[in-house]
Amino acid sequence: MNDFWYRRPLRVLQTVLRETDAIDYDADEVVRFMEQHGYDVLVVNGGGIFDFFPSPLQMANPNPYLAGRDLLAEITQACRSRGFRIIVRVDFRGVDKARYDAHPDWFSTDRTGGPVIGGYNSLPLYAPCYSGYYRNEHATSFISHILSTYGVNGIWHNSVHVPHVCYCARCASAYEGYAGRAIPVEGVATDDEMDRYWAWKAICARKNLSRLRATVKGFGDDRIYVAEVFSMFDVAQPKRVGIDLYEASEYFDFLVSVAFLTANRANPEWEPLSYAGTIVRFLRALDPQKQPVVLFGGNGTAYRYVMDPPLDLDVWLREATALGGGLWNCYFNGRHPGITHDRRNAALPDPAYAFLKQNTADLSCLTPVRDVGLYYSKATKDRFGSDAMEADLAVTAIRGAEEVLIDNHVPYGFVADHRFDARSLADLSVMILPNVMCMSDDEAAVIREYVARGGALIATHKTSLFTRDGAPRPDFALADVFGCTYSGDDLDTAADSYQVISDRSSPIVSGLGDTDLLVSGGVTARTIVSNAAPGVNASVVCSATPRIPNQPPEKAWTQPLDSGVPTVIHRRYGSGSVIYFATQVDRLCWVSGHDDHRSLLANAVSALLGSRASLTTDAPASVHLHLSRSGDRPERLVLAAVNHTASPRRPLRSLTPVGAFTVRVATATPDRARVRPLDADSAITASAVDGALELCFAGLSAFAAVVIEGFE
Repeated sequence: MNDFWYRRPLRVLQTVLRETDAIDYDADEVVRFMEQHGYDVLVVNGGGIFDFFPSPLQMANPNPYLAGRDLLAEITQACRSRGFRIIVRVDFRGVDKARYDAHPDWFSTDRTGGPVIGGYNSLPLYAPCYSGYYRNEHATSFISHILSTYGVNGIWHNSVHVPHVCYCARCASAYEGYAGRAIPVEGVATDDEMDRYWAWKAICARKNLSRLRATVKGFGDDRIYVAEVFSMFDVAQPKRVGIDLYEASEYFDFLVSVAFLTANRANPEWEPLSYAGTIVRFLRALDPQKQPVVLFGGNGTAYRYVMDPPLDLDVWLREATALGGGLWNCYFNGRHPGITHDRRNAALPDPAYAFLKQNTADLSCLTPVRDVGLYYSKATKDRFGSDAMEADLAVTAIRGAEEVLIDNHVPYGFVADHRFDARSLADLSVMILPNVMCMSDDEAAVIREYVARGGALIATHKTSLFTRDGAPRPDFALADVFGCTYSGDDLDTAADSYQVISDRSSPIVSGLGDTDLLVSGGVTARTIVSNAAPGVNASVVCSATPRIPNQPPEKAWTQPLDSGVPTVIHRRYGSGSVIYFATQVDRLCWVSGHDDHRSLLANAVSALLGSRASLTTDAPASVHLHLSRSGDRPERLVLAAVNHTASPRRPLRSLTPVGAFTVRVATATPDRARVRPLDADSAITASAVDGALELCFAGLSAFAAVVIEGFE
């Protein structure tokens, strides 16, 4: 692997300049700010909608406040003189009417033959499509001019997505050749017809990305092509635009995901503070060789002119850097964060940036230690996911399972259905299938073989009940592994429904207290236990009760309590072990959070993991622990702790320091392991205890990280 500059944790500043920011722009002042605050890469406007340089190209639209200056040349020279790299932001989302009128055939057409005008901009922008001249021939010329004239280090392709249906001549001809029919009319066409169109549009998107990447790489492998891609949990947008993080892993030189504390909309909701770490884990799963970078905003995106909540932002950045993620600070107003309307967060990221700068060698090429692999099925998300939580059957299951792993300090990583094969599971002790409804026969075969050879599996609800393209199966593809068959219908267990404990000796119900019943909720798949194979009898741990109506209270009873419909099954398969939940236990951990759901899933993980856990601790759940391995030096681990202890309300008002706790890291040679602190706000001591390396943290105010060397 070539050791290019973009393969290490990057420390990026992006200034999304407004037109008026060109007035009195002082490039030297910008690079001085970068020096003072620990940045090493600047992303700055090049052009597309408005040009920040004197463009000779046909579609030139110079910023009217440039006053004859070549701002791009000034900032490029200033960055180069200080040893900083510079990436140029280009934006081909659309043009004004004057430029559209010069070449209307370069742009998108709606179904009436008129132009498509972007709906989320403050001025009319005439939009192109993936196939059109503007996003292809023109964009290629534009990027080539930037790279050949200014010698910058790469291109940031802003607004890479095309969100509309296009009926232009190029698209119409190409779709006819692909599908043998005309482009469907959205809102009139069937879901199948639109799905066919979205699949074709994704092909067009990839062709466009491939073309622009090749243009950049024509200037050298050290030049980068990268673009923003939104959340790994977004459902509608990636399907509609044909580009998501799977495409990013194919075409971009490092992986950037937008990770603001909240979305840019009225009445925003705060993202869980763990998400910054979640996205770094996921990007590593997509391509361990590419550097993950978290794009955040010191002044956020929901309220771009005032600060993001500072404590939330600090915890957010620590979550990302704990796993070796790079940082990309995006400011939407002002020449740099020290010269804007609200400067309160100008220096807030400094500690996180300093941590990356001081420990670059130790934080490069980190991959999460994975005792547990959490399966991410894009196929299921695309078919059964929804951006509305109440309708979603995919994202909420992933997020609920992940939250249980985080709270119980279980080292985990994602397993993506992108390039999935047996090697994807090689290091796992336990695999979780969180309602992976869509699954190919090949995927099922890999999972079956993993369990048969001694792997441990947790699966939930309707996992493998549909093919990869969403067609229903008559039974689970993994029915033989689960030890049950699907009856063809479901139980509505959303209200007045419970689970009766059938096997009190099972570790899955350990510690749940003095009770016969557990909460149910959601929908339960009605299954029938199959014990045909000798020696592999399935143990029914819990079963569904019949519905117990709560009114009138005199009639709130039922006999018998056990309906005979299993909700939790534990069995052997080959040399492995399987726990199947017929309920939506993972989804309910996220949307309900009742302790019964969380305890059942946590106990299942613990029962299957057993003594193979890489890490054990007495730290509270509010201390998030991240254990990573160096890709370059497998004998080196990085352990980081991030304090989340605060009031339950967001934004945070204060963090509560945590008292002493210990972390034990399993190793065959604890006496030879050496511990080197990277950052700590309290003392950390290490010793060999009972065959493990024990680290004693005197306390934790905000963040701590250590390197463990000589690990085996």
